[in-house]
Amino acid sequence: MLLLRSSVSYQQASEWLKIAFIEAAEEIGPQDKPATTSWIATVTGLNRKEVKRIRDQAAGDDDETVDRSPPVNRAQRVINQWMTDPDYLQPDGEPSTLAFDGDGINFSTLVKKSSGDMTPRAVANELERQGVIEVTNTQTLQLIQQGYFPPPGSDKQWALAGQSAADLITTLSHNLQVDTEDARFQRMVSYRYLPVSQHAAFEQLSNKKLTESLKELNVWLSQHACKSPDDIDEATARVSVGMYLYKSDSKE
Repeated sequence: MLLLRSSVSYQQASEWLKIAFIEAAEEIGPQDKPATTSWIATVTGLNRKEVKRIRDQAAGDDDETVDRSPPVNRAQRVINQWMTDPDYLQPDGEPSTLAFDGDGINFSTLVKKSSGDMTPRAVANELERQGVIEVTNTQTLQLIQQGYFPPPGSDKQWALAGQSAADLITTLSHNLQVDTEDARFQRMVSYRYLPVSQHAAFEQLSNKKLTESLKELNVWLSQHACKSPDDIDEATARVSVGMYLYKSDSKE
């Protein structure tokens, strides 16, 4: 239903599923050598021609000019830097209001520090268009939404949704296969009969508390994570913590 409402055809969904099966097969394949096209075709049920086509396409996407950042993209990196870098924070820890350019700390230096080759004007236009920043009367930029949310139904939003779902499913899969002491954190609080009149209050409370927790975790990660795997002489890996609110529309 979700795919149909978003005008995603069967052909497109089928292509995504093929890619997912091939990537999963590559991940669980032989540890001592790369998985062959024939082996992947055997375990996935796809024919060799399709496997080769999709793998060749993925190899072409590995060109160094392609931005390999996670779905949150480089605009989100600018926001994260703004929210966690002491140079861009007020004494109370809140993001500072920034001049676009000029001497000292400003929005242009923020973009250069966090997003490489993206132009400050392009980033500012995109963040303003999405309602993430506001241009004040003094022509300074103020962060008014502490996160970057892609337009509804856009490719970026689909990519973000896919990554979030994949992370949750991967954690669930891991926990189904290991002992309790090796399980990853996965908890929930659920009450079946909360009066509908209290839904708005609970949503407001949960949004506040979850946002505070994510901000704290984000600060810690920004202080310990590397900008690039080349910045450290040890292995690195992606970590993620996701939070969500579920609310039914009627009694269940």
